[in-house]
Amino acid sequence: MQERCHITDGIDIYLEKNIPAAAGLAGGSSDCAAALIGINELCGLGLTLGQLCDLGVTLGADVPFCLQKGTMLSEGIGEILTRLPDLSPLWVLLIKPDISVSTGYVYTHLKLDEITSHPDTEHLIDCIRRHDDATLARGLSNVLETVTIPEYPILAELKRFLSDNGAIGSLMSGSGPTTYGLYQDEILARMALKKAKEQYQDYDVLLCRTRLPE
Repeated sequence: MQERCHITDGIDIYLEKNIPAAAGLAGGSSDCAAALIGINELCGLGLTLGQLCDLGVTLGADVPFCLQKGTMLSEGIGEILTRLPDLSPLWVLLIKPDISVSTGYVYTHLKLDEITSHPDTEHLIDCIRRHDDATLARGLSNVLETVTIPEYPILAELKRFLSDNGAIGSLMSGSGPTTYGLYQDEILARMALKKAKEQYQDYDVLLCRTRLPE
């Protein structure tokens, strides 16, 4: 931002991490997006959202998504975004094992020519438009699981745990290792949270909820 906008002053940033690091949850990208927005406002730069996204993609593929917020169809390396209708409010139970996954390793070992099952993107977009959350959750897919889960079988166990404890769908987030379950019912979600904390005491276990962009 200093180079692009000729800022001469510096800015001290205090960062309190609430999203687990190296978890496949775009925590670093969201921090980056927040910093870009904050500097733009604090310094009165007047950069448009599009300009911030052009800058953000040079810092991380997920940054434009975090800048725009909401539900998006992401294409390319993540920089081609198409806004979709807002996702229904859903409870999300996150479980992050005490392991680290190298995103670079996952992508370099992904064998696209051997993957026979691909996400039905158009079907899932239709589910979002119709607010058919149950069908949407059942159609969740992440091709990166073909690399990460064989390396870390605990992730398959976590997916089963979430499905067995009321989740309408469960999936690995990003390149892992965080695994999440979607819940329509808050009571079921909180019951699963309690059980997950008891069963996986050394893991990060978090319950959150999807929200509409401000």
